[in-house]
Amino acid sequence: MSLVNRLCVLGRFFESDAARCLICVVTSVFLMACGVEGVVTLDGDGLEAVLVTTDATPEVEATSNNNGSYFLLTPERGLLTVRPTLHGFDFDPRSRRVLNFNREGLVRGVNFEAQLHEFSNEEILEIFQSDYVVPETFYFEETGERIVNVTSLDLISIDHIRIGAWDSPEVCSDDPAQIWEWLDESEGWSAGWEQGELIETGRYFEVPVRFDEESDWVRMRFLKCSYFDASIYDSEAYWRSEWDPEIGEVPRGVLGKRPINKRSVRNLVEYLWFVDHAGEFQYHPPGSFGMKYKILRSHGVDTGDSIEHELLEIHEELLLHTMDASYPYCGPSSMITVKTLHYSVDKETGEIWVSQQRDRRVVVHALYPPGSTCYVPFLCPLSLALP
Repeated sequence: MSLVNRLCVLGRFFESDAARCLICVVTSVFLMACGVEGVVTLDGDGLEAVLVTTDATPEVEATSNNNGSYFLLTPERGLLTVRPTLHGFDFDPRSRRVLNFNREGLVRGVNFEAQLHEFSNEEILEIFQSDYVVPETFYFEETGERIVNVTSLDLISIDHIRIGAWDSPEVCSDDPAQIWEWLDESEGWSAGWEQGELIETGRYFEVPVRFDEESDWVRMRFLKCSYFDASIYDSEAYWRSEWDPEIGEVPRGVLGKRPINKRSVRNLVEYLWFVDHAGEFQYHPPGSFGMKYKILRSHGVDTGDSIEHELLEIHEELLLHTMDASYPYCGPSSMITVKTLHYSVDKETGEIWVSQQRDRRVVVHALYPPGSTCYVPFLCPLSLALP
């Protein structure tokens, strides 16, 4: 990597537009490099995590920061095409032609306005049957091993069947001694399971475990309370809220990491979603067909007092339905459910509230077409169909 490109990378670590601009000007003047900078906005608010590319040679790219700002350091002067991309969004304009040939080698104000993309049923079906899984800049870890955020039920036992038990809140601790104490005291984990070395990050402690040498490792993660404390999570109410919309928002936890902004909230929300579905990533990694859960869009908005972040999720489910006005199918149907997961984070306290709303369902295939007589009437009373 050239010195010019190394200095370009340095500029991406600064949230301050002034600091990034200073690096840009110094680099342009003394190294005769060329730069392009601008802002990507959504309804007047900066849109983070947009991938901005050019057709320069060699190709260069940048990701918009918490304010929606981006900075591209191009290796040559001339006419360039700048293009923003982020799954789930349309951009106006789609691209811009830039004459990068001024005295300082810096072109400012190459801005773009984003709009939420409206997915048609045909698009959703096509995406679901493709190898697409999550947006380009979505949180992801390359691993072939199972990842588990340890919950209070996991600490009780790994050998007991959780009859009638709901998923429980993730446990957290900032004391590595507490991690080993939990593992030693929990029934099952301390009896015959091989444990690896403790790994610490800013987000969690991790202890790999496996039943024997022929078993796969399971990466047990204990979140740090200083990062995220889920002790207030009402998991039972959350899962019931999918079928009972009157429940509304449910407490999810407290984000301890500061500052609280769109980037820190995005990092937490996407991390939690990824770990919840890490088992599926293990068996259906990106590039392979078969993921049951996918994210169409991930974005946040700063309202001043809170950060509002939404994930647009699709997943497949097999349902039994009655014949009614809202859903004209009877019998087993393979459906794609489109759901919005909404996270509201108080910027002062860090408290997180989560809600989910089913937007619509898309039929993959159904046993009986619309308007057909229900040939298995004894199944219809068991239906759990919702519009």
